[in-house]
Amino acid sequence: MGCFEGVRLMVGFKLASIMDGVSNEDIARYHALRLEAEAEGLAAYVARQASKLAKTAAARRRKSVMGALEEFGSSFISSFRPVWATDLRLDEIEIAFFIDGMLADGGFSVLSGTPGSLKTFAAIDLACHVQAGMDWHGRKVRQRPVIYVAAERGEEVKKRVIAWKQKHGITDLDMLITPKQVDFFGKWADTLDIADTMRVIQYFFQAKGGLVIIDTMAMSLGDGDINSNQDVKKFTDSCKDIMSKTGAHVMVVHHVSDKGESGKPMGATALSGAVDASFVIKEKADDVRELKCIKANNIETGVYTHFKPTEVVVGRSRDGVDVKTLVVDQCEEGKTRAKKLLDNADSRDGHVLAAIMATVDSNNHVPLGNARTRYILNNPLPEDATAEDKKRLDNRFDAGIRSLLKALKIKKEGTSLVLT
Repeated sequence: MGCFEGVRLMVGFKLASIMDGVSNEDIARYHALRLEAEAEGLAAYVARQASKLAKTAAARRRKSVMGALEEFGSSFISSFRPVWATDLRLDEIEIAFFIDGMLADGGFSVLSGTPGSLKTFAAIDLACHVQAGMDWHGRKVRQRPVIYVAAERGEEVKKRVIAWKQKHGITDLDMLITPKQVDFFGKWADTLDIADTMRVIQYFFQAKGGLVIIDTMAMSLGDGDINSNQDVKKFTDSCKDIMSKTGAHVMVVHHVSDKGESGKPMGATALSGAVDASFVIKEKADDVRELKCIKANNIETGVYTHFKPTEVVVGRSRDGVDVKTLVVDQCEEGKTRAKKLLDNADSRDGHVLAAIMATVDSNNHVPLGNARTRYILNNPLPEDATAEDKKRLDNRFDAGIRSLLKALKIKKEGTSLVLT
């Protein structure tokens, strides 16, 4: 018999004692219920205290492990930065996008294209928008410090940045350009120099995160073989070291394999396996270029935008000849695509919100895993769905959660979501 029933009967006993006489049997039953209620309350109290003691003891053991590792001079903590699963919180692992739904602090991506696909022009356009804090092709941008490693045709990159500034009416653009070849294969010092430079910029500009663009991989691999997984892994390890030391996103500009038919980056597969997102630029009709995401961990795959080149005169030579270069502009097809993506995002957010509302408890709380399960049930995949299809559905749910958090329609409490 539960505590609440015991209380109800005790109240009934009090009323009965006022109205009529009470039998010995009723008195005995009353005392038995009172003892039972007290015992249940004591047991619950003991259980709560035991749980607290167990948690305290476990926390002490975790702290002792870390303390012992530090005392014995182990490099495990500094090298691998471990975290106990008990201490994980949802708000600590949120993805910090600086281009909404596309690029995030601490991420790793590759932008590939054939010669003439305008991949460097697109990379410059993206980098300048991030440094200026200007929305990029319909996507919200949060300003970040940018280092552009112009390892290939550095002087041309300078000229193209001048053209971008002129086209957009920008005079002050604190993007740092390094017009020299670097070696991320055999010279660890180059990696450290880039990381240290970004940290100095972050300190003096009071900034967090950032964007480092390596243009191109072929000119930054030193004596490494682009077709060797072992050599390419050394390159990606250098990029990841910059990411871990600075919290910046690293984007590598690269060439594509098989004449761009598959869109996959050229050379060893170690690069594709290491990056969080792989973007490719393809040439379409009427001089239009399409930027598409073909592989992603935390964002949606598919076409992101379309753009066209525009010629800009940046000055005159000593002989009086116009000095020209190109900038890229989002074209009408790209604007339509951006609007469609935003419309799809609205629909996506509605489906995610519906899944949350269907699983909340009386206090408007729901574990994140329960909401995800409901979302998947509400949006069933066909029987022949691939692992990539399932991953894409998961990514849409995660993107919807981030959007709803930003819109203040939900908030996080530990590992749960709360409707606001």
